[in-house]
Amino acid sequence: MTRDGFGNKPAWDMAGFSLMELLVVMVVILFCVTIASGPLQDRTGQARVEQTMAAMAEIKDAILGRPLKGEPALRDVGYLPDMGSLPDLIDGQPKGLWTADTDNDGSDDLLRRCLFMDEGHVPEGLGIDDSPLYIRMGWRGPYISVPRDGVLRDGWGNQLVFATDEPETGDLTIISPGANGIVSENDAGPDGDIKLILSKSQLMVPVSGVIIPSGIYDDSNLADVGVRIYYAAPKPDEPHANITDLVYLELAAQAVNTVITENGYFLFQDVPVGPGRLLEISQPVPKDTPSNKTAFARTYIHFEVMPTLNFLGRIDIRNSYGFY
Repeated sequence: MTRDGFGNKPAWDMAGFSLMELLVVMVVILFCVTIASGPLQDRTGQARVEQTMAAMAEIKDAILGRPLKGEPALRDVGYLPDMGSLPDLIDGQPKGLWTADTDNDGSDDLLRRCLFMDEGHVPEGLGIDDSPLYIRMGWRGPYISVPRDGVLRDGWGNQLVFATDEPETGDLTIISPGANGIVSENDAGPDGDIKLILSKSQLMVPVSGVIIPSGIYDDSNLADVGVRIYYAAPKPDEPHANITDLVYLELAAQAVNTVITENGYFLFQDVPVGPGRLLEISQPVPKDTPSNKTAFARTYIHFEVMPTLNFLGRIDIRNSYGFY
């Protein structure tokens, strides 16, 4: 064995570490790794939360419509503005946000955007394009990128849960189960659920106005006036888009807060937010007609429903188109 000038073994030839020394080294290494991994885990967890919040915000915009530049109160190109309702949950997912073929049978289940009108209500002497009774509505998605395997997910890759509690509140709740992938009210920290609630007040709002009493025909009164608001129907009865295929809200004497008052005031409580809404005001008119028909005068107003109280102002219906 080679020795140095003093007869000692070289350092590399010394006896190996003892078991205790190895254990001490391992403990020190594990301690350092633990200390270093804490901030890394925190940063990773925060990134997952941010990804989840961004995904939820994108879904919210897909449903409510994206705010118009410079007009944050106005929204356009969203499922609710176009369809007048929330998307149906199919297998727990709002498939209508990315496809009109929600049952995967190769044909549309949602009406694509088109012109609604009723050719029978075109006034005499006017062309179809001049009819006051028309409106464009319908599906014009996809409103969100088509998700992998048809499931919207959070930042951890867990399936987002959509919950509605109609008719109690009309809210839509979007839930991320957090890091552990389990929806639970008792979880906390990184395992805690993340929720985004679209309240009914964001989806459905009041619309009101006043019919000028002087616009009522001499032989009629406000009690004879009918008021409707039309908006899109997800599944029309016929492929040809007709105004009769639209969903409508109608004032009814038995409904609370929806009758026309003596001074002409009317109020609709729950109208879906968005453009492409049509107000129809009709009243019988004194006119010689066949015994089996009633003559009506109708007024149509196109308007946008804002996410607040909507007052359409004072409406004069004296100069209306006449229809049977």
